[in-house]
Amino acid sequence: MDPGSSPIPRSRKALYVAIITLVPLICILLGAEWAVRVFLKHEVDTGRLRVNLKANSIAAIVKNSDDAILRFELIPGKVCEFKNSAVTISPEGYRCSSYSRTNSSSAVRVAVLGDSTAFGWGVEYEASFPEVFRKRMEALSGKAIELRNYAVPAYNSEQESRLFTHRVLRSYSPDLVILSYDHNDPEPALSPLLGVLPPEYGDNPIHSMLWKYVLRKARQRWTRFQSFGLNRHKFVKNMVGRFIIDGPLYARHLKALQQIADAARKRAIPVVAVVHNPFIVFNPQFGSSPDYILLSQRISTCLSEMGFHVLDLTPRYQEKMKADGIVNLTGSWLSPQDCHPNPAGHDLIAECLVQCVTNTPDLMHVFVH
Repeated sequence: MDPGSSPIPRSRKALYVAIITLVPLICILLGAEWAVRVFLKHEVDTGRLRVNLKANSIAAIVKNSDDAILRFELIPGKVCEFKNSAVTISPEGYRCSSYSRTNSSSAVRVAVLGDSTAFGWGVEYEASFPEVFRKRMEALSGKAIELRNYAVPAYNSEQESRLFTHRVLRSYSPDLVILSYDHNDPEPALSPLLGVLPPEYGDNPIHSMLWKYVLRKARQRWTRFQSFGLNRHKFVKNMVGRFIIDGPLYARHLKALQQIADAARKRAIPVVAVVHNPFIVFNPQFGSSPDYILLSQRISTCLSEMGFHVLDLTPRYQEKMKADGIVNLTGSWLSPQDCHPNPAGHDLIAECLVQCVTNTPDLMHVFVH
């Protein structure tokens, strides 16, 4: 030390260290705050979150159910505008046409199980694939067909099984059952993967978007951990998220599907399962793709072994993409942000289902006797 200089006070040294340490940290936090506000605004902006939540809400058409497994159900007799389409719910609690229709006692009776896809999310009832299928089979067979669409948006396999065994079979005697299968069916009710939080969750007095983002992510991960456990489930990821392919929830959903198959078998009712995946992309070698093997092929095999007739739409979708020279199915979505089928998408599913039924003697038998 220079004899002529005075020593730096210990308090000043501490201040220098604090400044040297804190300034970079503050810069990092400010940068992170900016990044969240610019690139992740859709995940933290309360206004946007409210709009998104409302866009996906089914509150207008469902009520709480007395059945603890169903949890919620369609509101009997409800007539309203829902997702830009007219929705009419019958007094018995299933979606139906707004036009009155008299079915003869000799009509072929068809029941549909499923979630939002089969329900006809965002399209008129007449454009939904169950109703398009009914009209085409009626024209082909020359027989009157009564179809009841019991699909409920956000239902999983356990809810569909409960609805089928405790309500459908007790109030209706279908000659054929159509089960619309989506790859989110193993998830808990009203999932998606338990990531939904109130839009206001994470709001704070300093209006930090970074802090809100961290809080929301932490809460979502904790909720998922509580429901799924650590390393208890296996997933397949795709362009929009991930799907369960193994673990306790997957086992429960397979058990629920088996219950549908067993209940139908006892009454000699054939069931055709339509396996739908709107997220696939064109791949000439799709049959060897891990995603296809782990998702569509695996569940199709399981369903077939349970006794279902299976219509895996993936091969047909691949044929369509090849013929149309397209690389994905977004053209058959409601919008780039909503993967539910538009009328053209429903029309394709209905056409595939008609071909499946007419080419399967055990299914076509229902319409010719």
